[in-house]
Amino acid sequence: MSTQRVFVARLAGCAVFDPVGDRLGKVRDVVIVYRSTVSPRVIGLVIEIPGRRQVFMSIGRVTSIRSGQVLTTGLINVRRFQPRPGEVRVLAELLGRRVELATEAAAQ
Repeated sequence: MSTQRVFVARLAGCAVFDPVGDRLGKVRDVVIVYRSTVSPRVIGLVIEIPGRRQVFMSIGRVTSIRSGQVLTTGLINVRRFQPRPGEVRVLAELLGRRVELATEAAAQ
């Protein structure tokens, strides 16, 4: 399994294709879960399929991410996306928000 660094903001709006090259939809969000000791883990993508329906696609179904496109195994669950407890949508909930970092000096 290879890993590569991908910026979440660049995924927004990217086309999602199956192995044959048919377009399934486009990326609308990235779903993560926070872990206590290490960086957050990406668990999947929210993609918009025809009919403006947003569905979840596990990151395990992604075969590659290239410039402006995401390639998948072609298998997606067409039930409407509903976040589970602990899941965070990066673009909808985090991107563009103002945050303040607590430093050690400020905490004392």
